[in-house]
Amino acid sequence: MKSNKLGCLTGSGIVAMFITLFLLVGIALASGSQMFSAGSLNTEPGQVYGGVYSHAQIEECSACHAAPWSTDSMADRCVVCHTDVAAEMSDITKLHGAIFQNGENFSCRDCHPEHRGADGLLTDTSGVLFPHDALGYSMNGHQGKEDGNEFTCVDCHPDGLSTFTTQTCLNCHDQIDIAYTQSHFLSFGPDCLACHDGVDKFGNDFNHSIFLFNLAGKHEGVTCTKCHLDARTVLDLKSTPQECASCHTDEHDGRFGKDCAGCHAVEGWKP
Repeated sequence: MKSNKLGCLTGSGIVAMFITLFLLVGIALASGSQMFSAGSLNTEPGQVYGGVYSHAQIEECSACHAAPWSTDSMADRCVVCHTDVAAEMSDITKLHGAIFQNGENFSCRDCHPEHRGADGLLTDTSGVLFPHDALGYSMNGHQGKEDGNEFTCVDCHPDGLSTFTTQTCLNCHDQIDIAYTQSHFLSFGPDCLACHDGVDKFGNDFNHSIFLFNLAGKHEGVTCTKCHLDARTVLDLKSTPQECASCHTDEHDGRFGKDCAGCHAVEGWKP
């Protein structure tokens, strides 16, 4: 007569199951939870956080990974050690504050992956839709390079994501039009970001007529620096005097007053 019992529920099957579980727990404890690790942690030494100077010195997985039943997230565990980042997150003028203010769905590991080996990068934004606008510079005007390829972070930040020099702008724009770039550099100075925010407000399609001083008649063909002499910032551009006398010498020595438009039109001095 056949038995209806499953083989695993026999006395020997139950004993074998407990022996197997005991061995697995023993191996896990002996390996320091390494059998569950996704890979080795980064060994790069840095500032001391939470009593360690590298992630590789962290011995307990629970220091970073919250239990499934815990109300903590991994990001909550990160800021326990990275208190400087926690302070930045509450200040929208700081890097992490701007990121989290404008990207609520971001988590630390979106940009800071781990378990990629001893020499693995701790900051990697490739594949991440980074909220660049939150940092005051939009990438709308920089969708592709002159050769047709898309921009990568390292194109503008060769020395690390936290550093940027306007020499990068010159190096790139020299390849597009070196004569114009060098002339623009000499006219408005080396701080490109003082006027440009990536949205191209002052690009080739700049419309001066949206401002009080319209460029019409003879004014239309005047170069920017004729009126905006030595302007270095957007504030300098906006602060340019609009009176005729600020550009034109009064040939009448004041005999006809200051209302130049009473006799002269933008189409020319005559009639």
